[in-house]
Amino acid sequence: MNNTPVSPRSGEIDPGFQPIFIPNPIEGQRNFSVDTLLRLADGSFIAGCQDEVYSQPPCLVRIKPDNSLDTTFGQNGYAFVNVRSAPLAENDGYLLNVDLLPDGRYLTRLDTTITIKGQRVSSLVLACFTADGQKDPAFGNNGLRLYPLPGNTGQWPAPLRALASRIPQTKSLRFPDEQYGDLKVLSDGKLLVLTTVRDMVEYVHRTYVLRLTPDGELDPTFNTDGLMEPESYMWFKPYRLVVQDNGRIVIGGEHPGVPFIARFHENGALDTTFASDGYFTDFGNYAYSRWNTLIPDADGNIVCAGNRGSINIARGRGVLAICKIDMNGQRIPEFNQGATVLIESREPDNAVPVNFTAIVDSSGRIVLGGRHINSVAEMKGFMARLLEDGQPDTRVGADGVIYYEEVVDSLNYIIEDPDSGAYCASITPFLSSHLIYRFVS
Repeated sequence: MNNTPVSPRSGEIDPGFQPIFIPNPIEGQRNFSVDTLLRLADGSFIAGCQDEVYSQPPCLVRIKPDNSLDTTFGQNGYAFVNVRSAPLAENDGYLLNVDLLPDGRYLTRLDTTITIKGQRVSSLVLACFTADGQKDPAFGNNGLRLYPLPGNTGQWPAPLRALASRIPQTKSLRFPDEQYGDLKVLSDGKLLVLTTVRDMVEYVHRTYVLRLTPDGELDPTFNTDGLMEPESYMWFKPYRLVVQDNGRIVIGGEHPGVPFIARFHENGALDTTFASDGYFTDFGNYAYSRWNTLIPDADGNIVCAGNRGSINIARGRGVLAICKIDMNGQRIPEFNQGATVLIESREPDNAVPVNFTAIVDSSGRIVLGGRHINSVAEMKGFMARLLEDGQPDTRVGADGVIYYEEVVDSLNYIIEDPDSGAYCASITPFLSSHLIYRFVS
């Protein structure tokens, strides 16, 4: 008998890693969900968390290298974001991003609801914390800034309004692929923010790009007043942002029913030298696509990840879609022979693998995670990995995909551990609160 232990293969859950959970400071309540992760140089994590039923404000916590909660961070381990302290804010907000500033502070991007000039709309919120999790007194009002930007006027005809999907407001329906906007910390410490003002009645979007100083003030050297509105032929949902070395801004978005990636000048004008007259679109055998992740690689190219077809089993079958374009919006011919990679479910009928998260790892491989839903609404998490040329990495699975049966409902946010090369992910386990797992790379 061969008793040699079998080493876990790429993509499998690391059996030697103790899963991390974020305890709720209120005894008897469910653990916090983990919506975003940041790995620090000392091996610790910053996790952006929320109470699963929104009974408490969102917060940051720091997880030490031994996977325990750092109780010296914030107040007894929790740095809460008090969005309601802003007079206009109508709820506690939703935490979307956390990033590290060059001086060691932590910046979070959130989304709340306000009423401005009689119009109920979403609003950008930024919150800043010191390195030890205290509200930064130099940033806005006790570490908080709210940006009340105007939304679209009620000018859209009823048929167009009907195309705009509602924004889910309950935790059970608010998935990572439905998060709009982005945050980038630039090399000089300034901030570039992609945000949308959504009308909560008509559900149309008005999109802005803001460049801010490290303390959250509008940067007057950017388009004269610190913000620009990307010019487009109608409103669009903004998903992700890439800043290029030439200062131009690439945005992945979606007009009603029409996905696109476009490049804009600082003044908001469409850069018609990008792709085809300013837009890269991608249609194929599936009638609908959505790029909800844009990732620059080491060569300045852009990896685009998302879905084609349906993301709802009631509306048909869907597939994962991944492509790679150069800085000018042209397909990379060495990536899958210049074509989009489509990853089908292994199951028949209306099965849908939905992309929630994607990274390009230190080896140039593209790693995706999300939730697979089959025709009887069974859910399971998955990880897919492609090699640099777009071919499936068979070390993960025959088609480059591994499914986590009866263990993980979804992979929500993946990062790479810079020391070990392993993948850490916020996951939704079966019938339980969020955990942080480590996966073999």
